[in-house]
Amino acid sequence: MATTQARSVPASSLPYYVWEVPEKSISIQLYFDVIDRMQPDIMRGMGALKRRGAEVGGILLGRSEPGPQRTVTVEDFESVPTEYLTGPSYHLSENDQVTFEAAIARHVSHDSGLTVVGFYRSHTRDELYMDDTDLAVADRYFPDPGSVFLLVKPFVTRASAGGFFFREDGGINRDSSYLQFPFDRAELGGGQARPAPPAPRNDAERPLPPYTPAVQAPSPAPDFNPAAGRRPVPTMSGLSILAPPPGASVDFPERWQWRSWMLAPVFLIAAGVAGFFAYRELSIPKSRDIPIAAGAAAGNDTALPLKLSVAEKQKKLEVTWDRNAPAILQARRGVLSIADGSNKRDLELTGAQLRTGRVVYSRLSPDVALRMEVFGEGPEPVTESIRIVSTEALPPPPERIPVASDPPVVPKRKPTPLPPGPGTASRVEPVPDRPSGIPKAVARQPEVTPPEVELERPPRRK
Repeated sequence: MATTQARSVPASSLPYYVWEVPEKSISIQLYFDVIDRMQPDIMRGMGALKRRGAEVGGILLGRSEPGPQRTVTVEDFESVPTEYLTGPSYHLSENDQVTFEAAIARHVSHDSGLTVVGFYRSHTRDELYMDDTDLAVADRYFPDPGSVFLLVKPFVTRASAGGFFFREDGGINRDSSYLQFPFDRAELGGGQARPAPPAPRNDAERPLPPYTPAVQAPSPAPDFNPAAGRRPVPTMSGLSILAPPPGASVDFPERWQWRSWMLAPVFLIAAGVAGFFAYRELSIPKSRDIPIAAGAAAGNDTALPLKLSVAEKQKKLEVTWDRNAPAILQARRGVLSIADGSNKRDLELTGAQLRTGRVVYSRLSPDVALRMEVFGEGPEPVTESIRIVSTEALPPPPERIPVASDPPVVPKRKPTPLPPGPGTASRVEPVPDRPSGIPKAVARQPEVTPPEVELERPPRRK
């Protein structure tokens, strides 16, 4: 697209901005008070939604004078609300089309002499272009060669950007505007105000009842023809989500732009401070979270290649590791050595068990040491150890349980004294020994539960 330059005029000579593009046979005159009154409505739509705002639009009113260089003057506008059935973009639904046609029909034979010369809408999307819906509206309602279409892209921290589109050679260059201009009176050079505003419209002569979403939309009518009169107008809500509350001022602050520029450095400084502390928080190494391990050393991913971890659930030790660790993914087998007090054992694990399983072990003592060795492609195994020291006392061993083969308990008899005499001594009857073949009572030892390997179950088919 060729670089173009707008024709500028002295600020005090004209009450409008002249939009002209070299080698294009059209000149558009946009009154400054139209910009002043349209901008607040566009910014309210911008703030109606958090992400990109809602688009607003309506019809442009003015005069179109044909000639070698057509002159189109935009002196007024009328906003037309939309239901936003397809999102925040300004797309006309069937009910919106009826309202749009009614607004056009009101100005076919209006006493003010202003006619409909095109439409406008705000553009909260990227770039500045007419979409397929805009082209359909232009072809249906504005087939005249003198029709113009205004798109305004709002910004929060600077002036909005406007751009005109028009018909040429039987089509519309809708990919981008030939010339974008600041949609702001001050940046366009100001301009003197018009002597008197146009007379207010008499709403009593053209009632437009509010539309109620509960009312069913009317069936589509034949192609619209403004000369044939208006269609029946459905009821329409007099208050939309973009309308200001009753009694609220709609004056747009004149100094909002430079105030926004003053606030911008504050937000940048706050964001920088927050980013600095976030970086420090992420850069400080964290200690490993082992619920019942005492004195476990902290380390990074290099020092802890397996990320061996232990947690106690219902008096059992649940031993897990990082199943996505490179050593685990390439493992052919592994050995988990368990030193539980004086008891020692080794548990062989296959590669599949390492990648999908865990070990559940019932400890016998408060001090348990675990050592995992993973054998893979390399000559040396990958090893990681962890020790679990519990401060909780284990349950006491069970009391002696009598065995059924034990003989009945016979109380010892006291020695029977003999009458004293010469050369005699007291006789003590011996306690009968345990009959042969009867074992002594044995205390039942606590049962030792061997380590148990649990594998993940495959997901259930739906």
